[in-house]
Amino acid sequence: YVQTHFYPMDANDIAPIATVKIYAGGRVWYHMSYKIAYLILSSYENIRLKKWRKKYKLSKGKLLIKPDYTVHDKKFPVIYAISNVVFPVQSKWDDNIHVTGYFTSQKKLEYTPDPALVEFINKNEKVVYIGFGSMVADNLNRYMNIVIESLKETGVSAVITQGWGEIPDIEGENIYITKALPHDWLFKHVYAVVHHGGAGTFATGLRHGKPTLVIPFAGDQSFSAQRAYSLGIGPKPIDSEKLTTQKFSEKLLDLINNANYKINAEKIAVEVRKENGVVTAANIIEDYFNKA
Repeated sequence: YVQTHFYPMDANDIAPIATVKIYAGGRVWYHMSYKIAYLILSSYENIRLKKWRKKYKLSKGKLLIKPDYTVHDKKFPVIYAISNVVFPVQSKWDDNIHVTGYFTSQKKLEYTPDPALVEFINKNEKVVYIGFGSMVADNLNRYMNIVIESLKETGVSAVITQGWGEIPDIEGENIYITKALPHDWLFKHVYAVVHHGGAGTFATGLRHGKPTLVIPFAGDQSFSAQRAYSLGIGPKPIDSEKLTTQKFSEKLLDLINNANYKINAEKIAVEVRKENGVVTAANIIEDYFNKA
């Protein structure tokens, strides 16, 4: 048995549990958030499984304040597919918890971009990628309208990908709309990225050394948002519910004009590319089963 995570599930000094958006409390709050979350989760499981346990004459469920990484009293590997630069191993963790680096495909990318897209990127300076991936929020149109208005106001050039959401018809020399395409290709050719903070998108941006602004919607996206800010590769994130045209315009201009974001992002990219999460994870798993 092996567990793999793409966001924090163990108490640490860096971030609260991923579903929590409150970062102001510091380390004490970060650690407490995990205890509270696991108490709630284990309480719910115990209530739901009470009859089942009784039927099969099993012992009562326990209340937990941290995850139980044991099977038959033996620890199993827990793998964080995150860069050590973003989320380093914590000294208080047990030795069965590992941070391997991102899981990145080594397969050669075969992609031919639309000539119009290449022309757009080449003729504009500091082109920004904007996309919200698979997000299908009920009011996604509101967010996209804010983005479009900001681009019109600031004059920033952007490639916007549709993802799973609909984008209204737009006209503008500084705006290029496209269906989803390989981030590995696109991120090589843009100056900065703006996205929802999905684990894969965030990792790709880091690997390519791009200044990053995250607008989190739900789940683990707040973790990506806060780490981008803490690592100095982008402005303080904006919660999607508080997004306005003015706020987005200010953040967008800061993203492309603050040279420190680019410097920091490129330094981090060097370290991220040194990691091979797939190989490291495979070695950990193989070693575990060889000793089983």
